[in-house]
Amino acid sequence: MVIDDRDLADIATGLVVATRRGSLKWSVYDADSGEYTAQSQRFTYYLKPRDEDGSAPFIFEIYRPASESAPQAVQLVQVSSSKSPILLQPIAELYNLARLDALGITNLKADVLGDLGIDPV
Repeated sequence: MVIDDRDLADIATGLVVATRRGSLKWSVYDADSGEYTAQSQRFTYYLKPRDEDGSAPFIFEIYRPASESAPQAVQLVQVSSSKSPILLQPIAELYNLARLDALGITNLKADVLGDLGIDPV
């Protein structure tokens, strides 16, 4: 199955929406290299900075997890955000949200101001 860059950008944007809604939860896969993962009902998502420096370009992967009928996970997509200009913004936004979500931060401004005892208007 071939998937084009527009479809991948749409998928990344959908994952951004789900992360913002709180229906997709990210966790740290490898803290040293800045790798994060999340799982929906049928797919696993994986993000990491290509150069392990916490900045773009990012590698975005989609897997079908192992199951009784397929004992090993199957990689469906692996793409770098630098592959196409249309991918850079949605994958970078997804990476930043995934990182914050994995750290338990839902709204950085509100969390920081609240921590300081300031009403985040």
